[in-house]
Amino acid sequence: MVSLLTICLVLLSPAVSSGAKHMQSSFFVGVIPWFSGPPDWETFDSRVRQLRDIGVNCMEIDVAWREVESTPQLYDWSLYQELNEHLEKGGVNFAPILSVHYVPDWVWKTFPDIHLRNENNATTSEYLSIWHPQTKILLTNFIKS
Repeated sequence: MVSLLTICLVLLSPAVSSGAKHMQSSFFVGVIPWFSGPPDWETFDSRVRQLRDIGVNCMEIDVAWREVESTPQLYDWSLYQELNEHLEKGGVNFAPILSVHYVPDWVWKTFPDIHLRNENNATTSEYLSIWHPQTKILLTNFIKS
């Protein structure tokens, strides 16, 4: 489910804060929603229209690598394509953010030494080591897909 109004970042311009229906300034007004799977599209569309009516003109959405490539070299962009279609229909621009820190599980299993390590040699399960030879290949494939 989507919670567009509770978890968001909105930069308000004078036009929006004065109650104008549509933003008439050079300020960016955007929202960053949090998704945990496909939303209820009817509710999503309604909220997009509400946000547009208060001056939101762009929605930044994390494109989670692990969602797009849950299986090696099989890319499923359908959720994000559908989000873009719904946003376009609602008059709001889509600003995808490629979130490569959402690493697919198969990467850790295939390359157990690809974890980023800090100065104490501790690893993280969120980031890849930029020095590992596979990092550039994996990220390039994702970005080009």
